[in-house]
Amino acid sequence: MISEEELVDHSKGKARRGQGAATRQKMEPIEVQHGVVGPHTQSKNKGKQKAQDLEDMIRFDGEDAELSELSARDKKNAERRAARHRRALEHPEEAQQQRMDSGQERGPMVAAVWAKEYARVAKRERAIQDAIKGDHADPSSHLKAIVSAYCDAEGHTPIPATAPAWDCISPRTCHLLLAITKEPTTWDPQPFVENGTLVLSKRGDKPTQGACVNYVRKIPTPTPIQDLTTYLCSFPADAGNTTLQLLMQGETPTRIRSTFGKAMESFGLNEAVGTFMDAVIDHPCTAGLLHTHAANPKSSVFYAGITGTVAPADRCFDDVEAGSHVRIVNYLSIEQDWVCETYHLVDIDTPFDNPLHVRTSPTVSHLERIVRACGGAMAMNSAHGGLQPLLLPSSQHLELLNHIRSIQPQDPYPLGEERDHVLAKQICKLLDAEVDFFGPLHHVQIMPAALRQVKGKVADVVRRLKGRVVLVELTKDIPEEGILGCCGGYWDATVGLGPKEDRHLRRILHPEIPAVGNLSVEIVARYMGPFLDFWRITLSHLLYWLHVLFLSRLLGVLCPLVTVTQSSPVTATLRSHDLMECWNFLSEEEADQFMNGNTLDLLYHFPTHTSNQRFCKGQFNTILGLISLVRTGREPNHISLHVARGDPG
Repeated sequence: MISEEELVDHSKGKARRGQGAATRQKMEPIEVQHGVVGPHTQSKNKGKQKAQDLEDMIRFDGEDAELSELSARDKKNAERRAARHRRALEHPEEAQQQRMDSGQERGPMVAAVWAKEYARVAKRERAIQDAIKGDHADPSSHLKAIVSAYCDAEGHTPIPATAPAWDCISPRTCHLLLAITKEPTTWDPQPFVENGTLVLSKRGDKPTQGACVNYVRKIPTPTPIQDLTTYLCSFPADAGNTTLQLLMQGETPTRIRSTFGKAMESFGLNEAVGTFMDAVIDHPCTAGLLHTHAANPKSSVFYAGITGTVAPADRCFDDVEAGSHVRIVNYLSIEQDWVCETYHLVDIDTPFDNPLHVRTSPTVSHLERIVRACGGAMAMNSAHGGLQPLLLPSSQHLELLNHIRSIQPQDPYPLGEERDHVLAKQICKLLDAEVDFFGPLHHVQIMPAALRQVKGKVADVVRRLKGRVVLVELTKDIPEEGILGCCGGYWDATVGLGPKEDRHLRRILHPEIPAVGNLSVEIVARYMGPFLDFWRITLSHLLYWLHVLFLSRLLGVLCPLVTVTQSSPVTATLRSHDLMECWNFLSEEEADQFMNGNTLDLLYHFPTHTSNQRFCKGQFNTILGLISLVRTGREPNHISLHVARGDPG
């Protein structure tokens, strides 16, 4: 994939304060050759890429443009990592011994994690197998029992027996799903293609218009034991699930122990493998699951998915080329060549009026979970709940939350109760100025209704506690419908999955929050605080520095004690000090005018390019929940405690 850094000139061309607008230079984009990297190319070049990545880590230059943006601590960490990698190349035997020692030290913990995951999936699969073998009055009740067993084991809110999703499943679709449930690795799609239940999807097919489509994917694997063993040794983090798949297809615990142990020996985890396999053998569900689905040359890998934008076959290649670190993509990465058969379940298309309904319709969620449940442990899905799982809190979770409530102060306004009408008016003025400036530059018109929603989540909600704004959240981008003003507020059921799941989690901690309907201003102010949607970046990302400047002005006025971010790009912006450095484009006088709410004509000549900060999802995940002090503006008091919080969706 082509990165944003390749689409624009890396140089920032910053004009320091006092130089004035005359010296500012506009950044010109450079031309790049677009290429397509397919799954075959990716897998063949995997070894070379790893070697190249290692060399890139070793080449450390203190004057590098990216490192110059980092804090002194980050620079020292980068230097230390580079030195460690350099020593590893110079003294490979010593490095190998250190790696083995580290693995042996962590071995008991690793084995415990593997064993816990195995116990979870084995218990779930045992429940599914019991439901498959049970006596049922008709195919529909049989399918409902299997799906209920799956949802119960996963801790999902149950799918009601009267849910409209069950009415969508025709008798022939029910027979298909039961066939998949009984033989998820060897089911034959041909009879269901002939009777019209399934349609083979091909790349380039036109997507179904105005409907969410369910599909099943078959990846033929004539040597499933060999392929799964290779996957297990390549991605040991998935050992719990993969070990169960191997046992169910006829592999013996002894051979798994031997092969997996040898693969982990260089990491010092061979003893951990032994401990893990002992736990597998001793687990009460293991004996009843051995050889459940015997491997043969007609075996295949099962995957279930939905799409509302592209043909099902195209979704497969989109997943692979996106390089997502998910089970199905990881599994495909071990193969040099693979054939993917994708089938559209034509009877359960779910119509929608706009794309937001795909993420919020209970019927879409229920149908996806029904199809997903049929694959059981043999499915290569990562998200067991699909797009919209609503998880039931465990008894331990509820006990912990009750304890937290018992020791919390009884202040009914934890985020403040002091309304500041002057501050609210100032925020509205700044937002109006921002829309007036960016409106003509965007390809999407910002409607008055959308602007009112943005103001409502900040100006109407902001409260002070002892003279300070406690919390501001920078949320992920809202969809185009939000910009057009076609949906309700952030916590309305029509907005999207992230806000919906966010609300669900908040209700567990604060039962006073109503389950349905848009939330009142007072509820939001009391339990959530102001939310700033980062739609600025998503609509015109090439104007990065301008958007950051406007955001810094807003945060400078709010001056929150804590700033929470929900996505990696927004987090990168705060941690890279861009909110402070964007003011370097202005002179002192210009900065004062802009901070006072005046939109300057010179901003039309601002550098137009993206940030050069490389901040991937993996990096974002490593700092979740960690607190750091960041600069949010040009003044010494423009500082805030920053917390990265994963998007609940």
